[in-house]
Amino acid sequence: MNQTMSDQDGSPNSGGTRGANPRGRGGYRGRGGRGRAGRGPSPCPSPNGRGGRGGPRGGRGMDRGRGRGGFSPQVPPPTSGPMVANEAKFSMNDVMQLMQAMGAAQIPQAQPVEVPPARPPSGGARPRPRSRQRSGGANGHPAPLPAKLPQACTWYNNRQRGCTKGDACTFLHVCSRYLVGSCIFDKNQCDFSHNILTAQNKIILQKFGITSTSEKAVIGIFKRDFVNKKKIEQGDKVPEKLDEICIFNIRQRCSYKTLCERWHCRMPYQWQYRAPGADRWRHVGHDLNVMVEEAFCKVTEDSYSPVRLDGKTCAVNFTIMKAVVDCSPGDSRQEFEVRRLSTSSSVKSPPGHLSVTEWLWYWQDVDGTWVEYGQMNKSGEVRGTSSLSSKDIEEKYQDQQDADVTFSTGHHQYLLRLRDMCQENTKVGTRRDVRRRPKFVSEEDVKNPPKPKHAVRAKSARGASAWDESTPANWSPISEDDEFVKVDVAGTSAEHGNVKTLFEQNGMAGTVILGVKRVQNAFLWSAYNRKKAQLKKQNGGKDVEERLLFHGTQDAVVDAICQQNFDWRLSGSRVGQLYGQGTYFSASSQYSHSYAQQASNGRRYMFVVRVLVGAYTKGDPGVRRPPPVNPSEPYGRMYDSCVNDTANPNIFVIFDNAQCYPEHIIEY
Repeated sequence: MNQTMSDQDGSPNSGGTRGANPRGRGGYRGRGGRGRAGRGPSPCPSPNGRGGRGGPRGGRGMDRGRGRGGFSPQVPPPTSGPMVANEAKFSMNDVMQLMQAMGAAQIPQAQPVEVPPARPPSGGARPRPRSRQRSGGANGHPAPLPAKLPQACTWYNNRQRGCTKGDACTFLHVCSRYLVGSCIFDKNQCDFSHNILTAQNKIILQKFGITSTSEKAVIGIFKRDFVNKKKIEQGDKVPEKLDEICIFNIRQRCSYKTLCERWHCRMPYQWQYRAPGADRWRHVGHDLNVMVEEAFCKVTEDSYSPVRLDGKTCAVNFTIMKAVVDCSPGDSRQEFEVRRLSTSSSVKSPPGHLSVTEWLWYWQDVDGTWVEYGQMNKSGEVRGTSSLSSKDIEEKYQDQQDADVTFSTGHHQYLLRLRDMCQENTKVGTRRDVRRRPKFVSEEDVKNPPKPKHAVRAKSARGASAWDESTPANWSPISEDDEFVKVDVAGTSAEHGNVKTLFEQNGMAGTVILGVKRVQNAFLWSAYNRKKAQLKKQNGGKDVEERLLFHGTQDAVVDAICQQNFDWRLSGSRVGQLYGQGTYFSASSQYSHSYAQQASNGRRYMFVVRVLVGAYTKGDPGVRRPPPVNPSEPYGRMYDSCVNDTANPNIFVIFDNAQCYPEHIIEY
């Protein structure tokens, strides 16, 4: 065992000395009775308190008692001589003389030793001493965290399946979000228990040394552990979540788990409200969430009521996104802020991806009728059909939400102002309102989704696609049920040799590579090729620059990256986001090595990533997207990425994960 962690159990030879100090507990107070020499020496009472326990396996040293060991400088017993002779008896003077002969003037007093923090293992909190859990520490400080905490049962937290083990389950049957303080629902609204101190949970907690009877204290332990893990992963600042729902969690498959920066919700949409002056958004209940969503999906609806929020009856106004409280004439107006969380747009994901949001775009005809773009309006032949479909507009909206888009109906030319949500006839100046509403998804749609069809398996009905839908020739067959696979690359293959050469020539020469894995994810590959085709079109039909770059990470998020691609909030925050709030890559494997956290087994992991760097410019800490190529046209063409130095770039930052594909994993 690591010597710096000796406060956990102590070394096998530490019993007698740890009882030397009569004060305190575990280094402050000895509890043992008569010390007993291991393998031979007869009992030897100590006038300075009673001997401490040597360790989990007993002691073979000078003494072995019953007390709890604490921190104490240890003097190891000699391997030969009178102390290990059978039936040897010693007085305290004998012990003192022996220790003085070994260089100690007196029996050392047991004092707490400040243990320097060890480098945290990848993906977890810093190692902590194992100790009996107390409700509070000295001077009102919180009790130390156990070295390991029990986990919430993932089966219990799965609405569709549930846990079938009952009381025999060795995991906590409690809401996993409540356990770390992030459940937005009240205990009466949540589908899962908010009681950590049930009889079953108490038994599990006690096995981990948590004996407190205070629910607040127990939850506090899990909250602190969660925050510590966040700080280790992201630095001291724990960022707010993205305003987006995790599509993988809806299917109970999110590999990022508690580190995920997207919301974990039951449905692919979630309505939230916030009281005036409050800083925290709260979920509306599940049933109300579905009813508000169904109304919002109807383009003709401007509001939904009645809604009960914090005991008040309100009407949700979809135009201003406020919940206005019903009040009597003369009363002051009261309102809640309202927002809608959603999964990512369907145009940002390959066709067939489950749980994404399909957005539909409408314009209002002269008679008040709402018409979807690309569909025939009520007047039919008079004004014709828009040359843009909902999908076309959504793609432009996702690319740049404040852009101006031109289109025609065959008879007129129009300018669609996404920023103002209106369209304008360029000839006569007539303006029409525009709305963007999602396609409704019911509970049944979530429970029994259609079987996905991989975009790489079939061609579009229109014929050849604008992007290459085929998988790389060196890929192994993939099951339709696999989101991704990691395939071992043979050490004798040319593919392995190419990765090894790239790794060594960019700063890591002489490093032993333990293995190379190829990442095969059909959805991510399809999204990457779609983005590549889009950038090529924006570049006047010319191919954009593509590079193989490095990204060091920790083993805890390797599978999450293979499944969902990189999360800029996990990578950029550790780098410091010096060149923008995006995902960071480097041309230097040596540079990326400094961010490849060493795992508990001593291994490190680095991705070789295919990145569409395109046209780049010098980055800035505050940017969340690349700046425009022409500063005088703030809504015009933007750069594709940012770098640290345009003359000799080593660090690249992208702001759209579709511009990268995690191709290989190097384990070294």
